[in-house]
Amino acid sequence: GNIFKTFHLPGASVLICLSVFIFVLIFAPLMIKKTILSEKKTIDKLIITFGNIIVASFITGVLFKVMHWPYATKLMFGSISLLIFGLIPFYFIMKLKNTNRFETIVNCVYIMIFGGMLYTLFDLSNL
Repeated sequence: GNIFKTFHLPGASVLICLSVFIFVLIFAPLMIKKTILSEKKTIDKLIITFGNIIVASFITGVLFKVMHWPYATKLMFGSISLLIFGLIPFYFIMKLKNTNRFETIVNCVYIMIFGGMLYTLFDLSNL
């Protein structure tokens, strides 16, 4: 879909929408199901499920932005806000007790930097 859109070929919108819908409606729920069945700790199940939901909503926001549909910025901004202010503190507190502290801190820093960089792309005066 992205290659088609780059070269302005017909069918680009359909391919992009189809790929996002397949990811959000099939792949993400299958990943959540796999996580629920494979993880032993309930907290790990919650963290990964919440993360998958945030990623699916962010990707849906990107689709809305590419297709120039309404509420794209709000959907993307809400997803990034949930990532930075919801998932990261929850992940940090829960993982810091149970696993390698260095690995937990490095993961949190990388996700915070990635989320923060995406966060800076939004014009907050329009929200």
